Amino acid sequence: MMFHFWSQLVNHSVCLHHFVILFLSICYLIIFKFLIFCSTWFKLTQSGYIFSRLQTVVLSISHRKSL
Repeated sequence: MMFHFWSQLVNHSVCLHHFVILFLSICYLIIFKFLIFCSTWFKLTQSGYIFSRLQTVVLSISHRKSL
């Protein structure tokens, strides 16, 4: 009887352990994807910003040369 109780307890703890690992891995994946998305978006906006600034500088220089 006692052995049966302990085996049930061990089974439950193993299930819980697997569930916790699964839950943490899912959370980790979501956070990881979110961070990748944020960094990619930030890089894109930064490069877009730099590109637009370069464009305005080039335009102003060419405009000055034409004057």
